[in-house]
Amino acid sequence: MQRVRHPNPEKPLDLDPTIQKMKLNAAVQSFLKFRFKPKGTLKNGCKKGAKRVDRFGGGKGGAGGMNAKRGVSGGERKRVSIGVELLVNPAMMLLDEPTSGLDSTTALRIFKVLKGLAHLGRTVVATLHQPNSSMYHAFDTVMVLAAGRCIYSGAAKDALTVMSLRGQTPPFMCNPADFLLDLANDAGIADQLADAHAAQEQQEQSAKLLSLDNPVMEAIGGIELKEELLPYDQEIQKQADSSISWLEQYSLLMGRSFRARKSAAMDQLYITLCIGVTAVSSLIWFQCTSRGGRAVVDAQGLLFFKCTFWAFQPMFTALNAFPVEKNVLKKERASGMYRLSAYFMARTMTDAPLVMMVPAGCICLYYPLAGLNAIFTRFICHMMTILLVVLISQSVGLLFGAALLNVAKANVWQSILMLGTMMTAGFYVSEFPAWLGWVRYLSFTGYCYRLTNKIEFRGDELYPCWDGSEELCAADDVQELEA
Repeated sequence: MQRVRHPNPEKPLDLDPTIQKMKLNAAVQSFLKFRFKPKGTLKNGCKKGAKRVDRFGGGKGGAGGMNAKRGVSGGERKRVSIGVELLVNPAMMLLDEPTSGLDSTTALRIFKVLKGLAHLGRTVVATLHQPNSSMYHAFDTVMVLAAGRCIYSGAAKDALTVMSLRGQTPPFMCNPADFLLDLANDAGIADQLADAHAAQEQQEQSAKLLSLDNPVMEAIGGIELKEELLPYDQEIQKQADSSISWLEQYSLLMGRSFRARKSAAMDQLYITLCIGVTAVSSLIWFQCTSRGGRAVVDAQGLLFFKCTFWAFQPMFTALNAFPVEKNVLKKERASGMYRLSAYFMARTMTDAPLVMMVPAGCICLYYPLAGLNAIFTRFICHMMTILLVVLISQSVGLLFGAALLNVAKANVWQSILMLGTMMTAGFYVSEFPAWLGWVRYLSFTGYCYRLTNKIEFRGDELYPCWDGSEELCAADDVQELEA
């Protein structure tokens, strides 16, 4: 299992986009359940885990917050993102500017916790810009870089003494970090210090090599490799060693995916778009099957439009789904939280019902208003056909998003595909050149259009003829006249 964790405090939402609206305790439990079997000491483990995250100052609001609703601030999200990484009990933590944007008191609080973890046997490495004096004195070892060159590396408490020996003494009492950064930003002084440091390191390495009688065996024999990672709780750690089963992973991911996808599937703008388009099309094609000789032709126009619209909309909605979750998936998979098959199945089974809810409601609205075939079995078949196209369209969108990982490029190729399937559906052109006839078999919009036509119009049923006479013609004859 990978034991090196690299939380990214500068992008706290990358922690997990599925918990942006969850409370702190719920977010903690969401992570802990992947690490421990959901029995026995899980409840106590969640409480202890929440306390450990709360030591970083995690708020009681939503873990991520939203634009329209107040959750927690960016600083609180940053602290939670660091604290949640501790739930997997890492041996090493790499932090890139974990205190940027935080007040001095909170920054010191974070580093006191990190220093306590370091004394328990973990390795904590962090890059910072201008820590205050209290934070600086919490460091064990400091490395100061200037233009990629090291000007000091060693114990934090000895930095000013070494600088004084090299001719750089602060003119007054000040924060050691500020003084070191001032030296690093002076190109001339930084080069001198870097040269002096390189020379000192070379001398130390030479002295070590000369003092060893047996440089290989003695050096290795004198080192005792020992991991001193103290678990949060021995009983909890025992359960964590045995990962949860595939079904448990699937169940937990189902719940998490549902919470994440629910808001996207029920987005107000998306629902407004779908209902608006449905209302307009219902008015334009209102009772289109009772319009005399054009009944069949107008109804076919409605069927083609619906097949095209429900092929376009879910595809472009799903385009950005995987690129957003990619970083989270890679991070959680690297830590062994769950299997990829469990994630895929949970995501698929969650998306399927959610993505079909709005189209199903729209079908129930436009079908009777347009005056389509009132037989219940045909209505069900029509709905199943449209919903199948919705699922296919969403799958294509996920495929382009996962394959290209670039929304702009995916939009271009997806538009080419969709326009191609629309032109080859059989509505605009009924006959293709012999060498191009195979393209119609690649158009899922064409399959939808032909199938909804078969459902709505049976060949032996009579409809008003195309020529406007009072005679009735079979549906097949009307369509041939149209062609």
